[in-house]
Amino acid sequence: MPLATVDHVFRTHQKSSRHGSKVRALQLHHATSTSWRSVVNMMLSGSREVSSNDVIGADGELIEVVERGARAWTSGSATFDAQAHTFEICNATLGDATGWPVSDAAQETVANRCADIAFENGFTIERSTTNFSLYGHGEMYPKWGVSYPTACPGGLNLDWIFTTAERRRQQLATGTPHPLTQARHLLEELMVLVSRVEDGAIYLVTSTGASHIQDMDTVYAIQSLLQQCGMKSDPIRLYASQITLISEQSRESSNINPLRADVSKLLAA
Repeated sequence: MPLATVDHVFRTHQKSSRHGSKVRALQLHHATSTSWRSVVNMMLSGSREVSSNDVIGADGELIEVVERGARAWTSGSATFDAQAHTFEICNATLGDATGWPVSDAAQETVANRCADIAFENGFTIERSTTNFSLYGHGEMYPKWGVSYPTACPGGLNLDWIFTTAERRRQQLATGTPHPLTQARHLLEELMVLVSRVEDGAIYLVTSTGASHIQDMDTVYAIQSLLQQCGMKSDPIRLYASQITLISEQSRESSNINPLRADVSKLLAA
């Protein structure tokens, strides 16, 4: 299973294609805010042309804003953002003499998420002269001459995050199956998202039937899981009568594969 659990999923239009660039770095920023909702709302509203792949709350919440396959608008450098999974991390308190502190809970989530991203994308987390794959925003200008001079990422303990994340990445690589393999028990139950033609209502069809999903955060979370598994995430449009038929067949079936075949036949009809 992934080490970090996504608590909320939002989607912003403030993003671009990675244009084939592979994620090979972890770019950390502090948000100069204690409220993850304020940070996310800023990214959604377009009040500033800024976004990040993830926002981390002061209490360690993980909020996904720009999907992993897209480039977030985070540092001002399209090239570096295209090669990085980027974070905006909320502060424990607003700037004071301790230098924009970040809670232990937030840094723990960051370390876990960094381990997950590095493991899934097949790169080692390093902070050496030859490979600097985890860095704070303020290190970009003096090291590579990109972005701009800044004190960001504030009170983040970059060395602790680096050593902890890399140790956990190694544990995933040597002692734990791929997170998608660990999630197989979920995929064995999960069938497909469907959208009812009559009114656009969203349903999740599983081996126990069709369930109406009213909370869009839940829909986004399911879509994120499907995307990670290389599966179709857009809801399939079906009529109410078709959804009812699938639901009845689901309850009668104890094997997911025949149910998949039933859905395929229905869609081909």
